[in-house]
Amino acid sequence: MPRAPANVTNRGCHLIFTMPEDGRLPRSVVGKVGRGLDVRCDGACFTAPPSIHESGHVYRWARGRSVFDLPAPQAPDWLVEAAGRPPEPKRPAAAAVTPIETGWGASPAYSRAALDHAARTIAGAVPGQQEATLNGEAYAIGQLVAGGAMPMRFARNVLIWAGMQMANGDPRRPWRQHEIERKVDRAFADAAAAPRSVPERAD
Repeated sequence: MPRAPANVTNRGCHLIFTMPEDGRLPRSVVGKVGRGLDVRCDGACFTAPPSIHESGHVYRWARGRSVFDLPAPQAPDWLVEAAGRPPEPKRPAAAAVTPIETGWGASPAYSRAALDHAARTIAGAVPGQQEATLNGEAYAIGQLVAGGAMPMRFARNVLIWAGMQMANGDPRRPWRQHEIERKVDRAFADAAAAPRSVPERAD
């Protein structure tokens, strides 16, 4: 396998290659070519760093080398051959609730919007207001978590990530992740005594 940029996911990794020069690989290929191995070509997409999975996993580039640091090699012949095979007929799958639909309460759109707003507010907080902003937003989200409006682990990881994006007012004392984690955990613990449900018809 040629060395290629690798995006580390919560279940494996995405290896990035260029299309074959002779165009043998159909541009619309999307599907599995083996156990635990699938292909995405032009017209498809994948989640790239620093996105955050619903499980809380933060996508990252392996060895810190993105597609801008490590040129993508041409797809190996065996992969091109496998991707060009006709797909096997799929059996009808039983209806199931996808992971992103679980744990978000009765109004997931409202809950996700509230978490997104909190993360943006924390990440953009200016020095001098950062601690108060982090505490306040984490407490408000903690109330929604306590009310069953969103998954605690996911919300916690998003807020910690947002806290680590805050600009350092004093470069001699940058924000440390353990500090952010402690503040978010304390806010969640305090908020547990005051659970909050989402407004009716929020979606």
